[in-house]
Formats: sequence, C-alpha cells, structure tokens
Amino acid sequence: MDYTSPTFTVETITPRLAELYLQKNTKNNRKVTQKTVGNYAADMTSGNWKLSPDCIAFDENDHLINGQHRMEAVIVCGKPVKFGVLRRFPKDSMQCFDIGKRRQMHERLTISGIPMTQSECSIVRNLYSKYATNGKYVGNLGTERFSNIRHDDFVKNQYLQHDKFIGLLDELGYLQHGFNKFFVVAAIKIACITQSKLSFWSGRNTEYMITAPNTYQMATIRALQFLEILKTGYLEKTGAFNPATDKSALILREMYSKHKATGRNWASFPALNVSNAAGYSFAMNETRASLKQTIKDPFEPFFDENVCTNQIIYDDARGNFPDSLNSEIKALIVKYGDYV
Repeated sequence: MDYTSPTFTVETITPRLAELYLQKNTKNNRKVTQKTVGNYAADMTSGNWKLSPDCIAFDENDHLINGQHRMEAVIVCGKPVKFGVLRRFPKDSMQCFDIGKRRQMHERLTISGIPMTQSECSIVRNLYSKYATNGKYVGNLGTERFSNIRHDDFVKNQYLQHDKFIGLLDELGYLQHGFNKFFVVAAIKIACITQSKLSFWSGRNTEYMITAPNTYQMATIRALQFLEILKTGYLEKTGAFNPATDKSALILREMYSKHKATGRNWASFPALNVSNAAGYSFAMNETRASLKQTIKDPFEPFFDENVCTNQIIYDDARGNFPDSLNSEIKALIVKYGDYV
C-alpha cells in the first residue's frame, strides 16, 4: 500500500465549498447526527473552533471520507473556516477513523495551562446546572450544559474562582473516588450563601452573632461541617453536631446510603436537586425531618458566575477560628487562603 501519495494543505472552506465537498461524500459514510452538527456550528460561530490535526480527508477517487459533520456545520454557521485537508488518502484507512480517545474538557484545559482533574471540572460545571422553568422537577446537569469547546473559557474562568477552595476540599479527601461530588457542589454553594448571611448580619446584629456562634459562623467551616457529616455521620473536626440546625446533612446521608444499597448511582439531576435542597437547609440552619426535590434552585439568588469561594477562604484564613475547630483544619484553611 502506498502511503507516500497523500497530500496535505490548509484550506479556508466556505459554505459554498462545503456544499461541493459534501457532493463528493462517500456512499457508505455514517449517518449525519444533527446534534453534532449544531455543536460544531456553535463553536465555529463563536470563534472557538480551532485548526485541528483531525483533517478533512478525500480518498484516491476524490470521495469525502472524513469530515462530513464539519462540512455540514460550515454551511449552518454560514462563515468560512480553516481546516487541514488530506487528499488521495487510502480508502481502506477509513475503518481506522474515530477510534482514538477524544480529548475531554479537563484535558483540553490542562493542556492550555490550567491543570484540572476530571472531578474538578465536573464539580465546576455542575455548579451551573439548570433547573427547569416549567414547574416540574427536572433540569440539566452542568456536565451536560457545558460540554463543548465553546464552553471551555467559561469553565476555566469559573474554576479559577474556586480552585483554592476546591483544593482545600481535595486535601481533606472530599474529591476522592467514592465520595459523591454533588455533595461538594452543594458545599461550595453553602459557603457562598453563608458568606452572604454574614455580610448581611455584620454591623446589624453583632451581639447575636457573638452569642450564637453555631448559627453565624465562618462560611468555609459551615461548608466543611456539611461534608464531614456526610462522610462520617457526625461532627468531630469542625465543631459539634446540632440536631436543630444540622440534621439535613444527616438525612441526606441516609437517603444516599439507601439509594446506593439498591445498586443505583447518585448521579442524576434529581440526586443533585436533593443534594442542593439539603445544602440550602443546612446553610440556613433549618430544622428538617425530611428532604425532597425543589422546583427552583434554592441557591439561585445567592450563587452566580460572579461569586468567588477563593475570596471566601482568603477572608476566613484571616479571621478568628473557633476553639472547637481541629488544628489540622485551621492550618489547611490558612494554607489555601494564603494565595495572594
């Protein structure tokens, strides 16, 4: 087989040229998936499409054997796009196309200079899961909403708002395999809403803040208490368990254990929904006897793309720690809060 004959060029392919290339599409090519075309077109339109080593390819008979989805996307986006183009490629090589492992978002961001694990990437994306607006208990996980190249910059920027806080949770073992990451998502939101409460009460009811430290405390510590209860069933390192304000975390732990006992994964939107509901109740110090899904995201007024848990841990690292806080936890909060 002669592999010296193929030629390579970089071409700017217009919508009209894409139509001509599609007329050369090989007879037995796979069926076009419109969702893929739409995703590609969105990346092209937004300027996030990059020149790739995965080339548009034509065989020895000038039939298009690789790139039909991208050609369809060029037509949809309506603008010229640059591609690498291989010609006179051996037709029998077609069976080897698309067998490589596709690079995932956390891998793309790591290569771009922002080291990130798959768990960290999923946590950040699930912070922005979307609840339905039709009054039903449904929605889309952030890992579904933000999955394409055009979302990379958004995820990267959000990660950089939370990477120190996430680093603390990782060192405490909450990003390890076996600990559910929806709980981490809820904990990050707990820190944000707790900080909002502290900002509201500061200067308005300082005496109450001093006399009720279990109700108004550091945002970082409240988030860690939630996770410690979920992991162990009690509080030891981050304070003392208060049945009146902390039970929602314990209820969530019991629900999760029963769910897992049936062999099911805690990985769907309803599972995230209940985790957020528990987190909100915990952050608001509510007394709960049970948990259920919510139609709306309870954290929505307090959590958006502008919040920054890195700033929260920075502020907490410079505050006065309660005596009940484990010395190891204190040291780690200072470690991750000392990043300026």
